[in-house]
Amino acid sequence: MRCLVYILLLLSGFCNLSAQNAKFQTQLLESLAEKIQFSPKAGQKGLIVEAGVLHNQPLYADINDKGVVTHIGFSFFPDELKSDNKGILEFIERYFLELGFCSDNNQRKQKMQDDKFIFLLGNYPECFSLIEGADFKLSKIDDRYYEATWGKDGVNKLSVAFPIWCELLTGMSLNEIQKTLYQSIKESPDSLQLLEDLTDMIKLEDRVYGTNPVKHYKLAELVNRRYYKKDDGSEFSAIYDTCHFNYSMANLFHIPNFGHGRELQIKQNLYGFKSVTFTVSVSEWVCYCLKESMEVYFSIENETIENVKAVVLAENKNLGYTHLLSVTVPRDFISNPTVKLTATLNAFIPTHNVRNLYQEYKNKRKW
Repeated sequence: MRCLVYILLLLSGFCNLSAQNAKFQTQLLESLAEKIQFSPKAGQKGLIVEAGVLHNQPLYADINDKGVVTHIGFSFFPDELKSDNKGILEFIERYFLELGFCSDNNQRKQKMQDDKFIFLLGNYPECFSLIEGADFKLSKIDDRYYEATWGKDGVNKLSVAFPIWCELLTGMSLNEIQKTLYQSIKESPDSLQLLEDLTDMIKLEDRVYGTNPVKHYKLAELVNRRYYKKDDGSEFSAIYDTCHFNYSMANLFHIPNFGHGRELQIKQNLYGFKSVTFTVSVSEWVCYCLKESMEVYFSIENETIENVKAVVLAENKNLGYTHLLSVTVPRDFISNPTVKLTATLNAFIPTHNVRNLYQEYKNKRKW
């Protein structure tokens, strides 16, 4: 009998150790896993697995190729639908799970009020019956809110709205999300290409052209333009030479695999007046911005004999934040392959004040 007790204690300890060793992308996912008593099995990688049941609905977890749980939620959307807007659709699946753990309707209403999450049509208790077999549509409202709608036979049955707010959509606090940046940059694929339309270029000077149309961010000087030169055969090639220093520097932060290994040392300011310093290649930074579907804006701030100081702003409209990079570029960055650029970075700056954003949406949207 005593031997059996020892075996049971040993197995219990092993199970607890296994749960502690499970890796989760966010603290929220770890908390949800505890509530549904889910722990991935050792060796599970690159899989979508069953994680439990809530409200008689199956739950699923996504485990990446490193064995880290990146998503837990209901299964509302097929994989082919998630090829676009995956992060937003997974947020919906996860958030409905979060609502399911509210103790009563009052607590659920308070959570939604805090998160500025709104049921425009339908309600939580009946949502599962309305979602099943329904057509789905995701809309973006003025780059401020998402609206998700389910319907059948052309009639909308369920609709929710939520702000484009990175902390809500990622399930991470600002402090938590800031710490993910370096790893996200290093994990970005280096094979990404900038798809450029060169059919409507604007001539800036002899044989020098800029992409068109051009967009600016707040200031007229902060633009998303890339620069090309035209040869005798009317072929365009991206500018990167000592004769066009400023154009070359702008292209450096827009075009992947362009800096020929030039390094960028970044001091990232963190929440709580802290900072961290890391080094990546300029191309890794550009590929990261491309992978996250960011619009990049560039402007010269000031110049000295030795250096040029520039502003690089990367805007993520899908998640509602910007990265602001203040870069010091040595004037020999083209001719000197060992040169290192330095920068100060403020990352994940909310694009909008969420409180004001909610009031603007309420004033505009009548329901």
